[in-house]
Amino acid sequence: MLTFLRSVRPTFSLLQTTFLSTTNTTIPPASSPAIPYSHSTLLRNLRLSYPYPHHVFPDSSLLLLLKSRPKTLSQLRSIKGFGPTRVKKYGPLIISIFTNELTSISPNPPLIPLSPSQKKTFNLTTDDDKNTLITGSAGTGKSLLISHLSQHYGSTCVVTSTTGLSALSINGMTLHNYFKYRQIPGGSITGEDGLWGCGKFERPGVLIIDEVSMLSSSVLSSIVKLCGPDTKYILLGDFFQLPPIKDDWVFKSRVWRELKLEKLELKGNVRCTDEVYSEILERFRIGNISNSDISVLNSRLISNNLSTYPHSNPPIKLLPTNALVDESNSKALELLLTPEYKYPSYSDLNEILPGITLKQGAKVCLNYNVSHKKGLVNGLRGTIISCSPKTVYIDFGTSKNKIKYIKVNGVKRLPVELSYASTIHKSQGLTLDNVEIDLSEIFAPGQAYVALSRVKNLDGVWVRKKLVGLETGNWWKMVCGRVVEFYGLDEENKKEEETVDVDYKCVKEYEGFRYGDMVEEDFGDFGNEKFNKMRI
Repeated sequence: MLTFLRSVRPTFSLLQTTFLSTTNTTIPPASSPAIPYSHSTLLRNLRLSYPYPHHVFPDSSLLLLLKSRPKTLSQLRSIKGFGPTRVKKYGPLIISIFTNELTSISPNPPLIPLSPSQKKTFNLTTDDDKNTLITGSAGTGKSLLISHLSQHYGSTCVVTSTTGLSALSINGMTLHNYFKYRQIPGGSITGEDGLWGCGKFERPGVLIIDEVSMLSSSVLSSIVKLCGPDTKYILLGDFFQLPPIKDDWVFKSRVWRELKLEKLELKGNVRCTDEVYSEILERFRIGNISNSDISVLNSRLISNNLSTYPHSNPPIKLLPTNALVDESNSKALELLLTPEYKYPSYSDLNEILPGITLKQGAKVCLNYNVSHKKGLVNGLRGTIISCSPKTVYIDFGTSKNKIKYIKVNGVKRLPVELSYASTIHKSQGLTLDNVEIDLSEIFAPGQAYVALSRVKNLDGVWVRKKLVGLETGNWWKMVCGRVVEFYGLDEENKKEEETVDVDYKCVKEYEGFRYGDMVEEDFGDFGNEKFNKMRI
């Protein structure tokens, strides 16, 4: 999804052809002491025409721009907040505003047209006030549909998601952030034993919730109580992907039945550009694969010395457990020759707790929602530029930010972790160029499907360990029978799936599985011992 959003960001030429006004706007001369209102409006609209406005320039830079009114890139670089990356990406547009070449900008970015399936779903969703569930396979374009729905409903619509990174990718907020959730000390980060509505928020006319498969019934119940009866709910997600933690599927709950959601299903994979691989993914989705499918995946085994392996851009490792993730990240950090910095955590009593070791050049991600406004959310990846005793300076690609110690749940810590490898759970909702996967120790419904469906084609997949055949194990069939029933698959398929139903109620405890990795809410993984295991 992140990859998709980048693809729709307006370029200089696009804005010139799309937004240039046919009328002349009167602009006071440069010597005029008054700040032209049109320049201020254009700069604000320029920011709003991008998915993440703060990346164009921060609020503090607006007055500096209006005061300096730069006419060249050299002049722009002299303004605080405009480094080489920002000037390169947005400089020409900003300069064109002050040279009067760009005289009109729409605050809404142009959207990619909907496919026939998406258009049909859009029309059925917007034709009336019914609550709607929009589902479909990974890559069917739910994110694009959200953009169109958000633009259609305008200011009455609030776009949210169950995780920080997926919320960022759809230009929304987490449910916990929007509805002002406050955790009770020692309680759950999922919202089951915390307090909702601890602050001001507007009741939305339309509430969009993405990645609904990870939404618990208790959270949905709390949200519905806060919104009241007049809100229209549009839920999106794929229940063949990852389920909620510690709770049953939300579609089995009372509040789900009370919402009377109309179920619409998107068809056609717009993410996957490989038709053969797309068909394999569909079979993985419902647990109906063949030995030939496994053979295709085994052809991507790393030990086969694939000549297409992008050594200059190593794939992200998607692994099933935290133990495998920690081991892989530690090995990658050891290969860096730069000095290491240790960042311990501290308790309220100033006791030193285990922390993290980092180096300049290390690949990292945030594990806490530092700032929604700046797009610094849980799961955002970047590279460390420099380290100091209490902070790290990270290049996130679209912006560079200093990350400081924060205090969460009584623990002061650096909200950063290594990201050469990640749990499969954290990848849900993302589109990645290439991944290295390990399916040898998967333990939850949807894990294999989520890992494989992050990429656009088979060339983006590398298999870490050889996959066993159908006669050797049933790892490939980790599909929940209740999900199969929910989607109304034929009785023969449903009966077969239920015989290998693997649900969280059956998993018991899984050593090394961190609770905070299942649900990336505003509060992240605090390092509490109870999150180091799966607790049922």
